[in-house]
Amino acid sequence: MFNPIRKIKNGMDLLWVYTHKEEIMGKIFSRKLWATVVGAALIAFGSQLGLPESIYKDLVTLIMTYIAGQSAVDVAAALRK
Repeated sequence: MFNPIRKIKNGMDLLWVYTHKEEIMGKIFSRKLWATVVGAALIAFGSQLGLPESIYKDLVTLIMTYIAGQSAVDVAAALRK
């Protein structure tokens, strides 16, 4: 997997990034990733946004359910291959 902390040696790491750019971009634009970011933001800043506690907790539960469901779909697709 891509390790951004690792030092670049003779351009080989840049070659790896170039050859795996579609995989990296797929992970950055993943709906599950952004749902997780939104859920974490709701947990961290929900009360500061002026939302009632029950609303943002329900939103976080909905997001967690979406992520779990999408993960189950991904596992099923991987098992079919």
